[in-house]
Amino acid sequence: MWYSDKVDTLSPAVFMGCYNLKSVSVPQIRQIDNYAFYGCVNLEEVLIENVRMRIGDGAFWNCSKLKKLFFSNEIRIFNRLLLETVKALRR
Repeated sequence: MWYSDKVDTLSPAVFMGCYNLKSVSVPQIRQIDNYAFYGCVNLEEVLIENVRMRIGDGAFWNCSKLKKLFFSNEIRIFNRLLLETVKALRR
């Protein structure tokens, strides 16, 4: 899924439970709110292109197949639980 550059925030739980979602590319976003991708069990790849963004609590909670999480620039607030919730993520 590609997200428009006119959106600057992904709302809380916006993709919650989207079981068929496999990849997301989001240009120019400032914030991923709490639980935005919660339960997207088939999500494998997320590409975020932005300067200084915030990632909310549980944004990728239960995304068990997430292997690639790419940020092109600086993350201002990186929730400490983010990587703990993504078990398949590789460095």
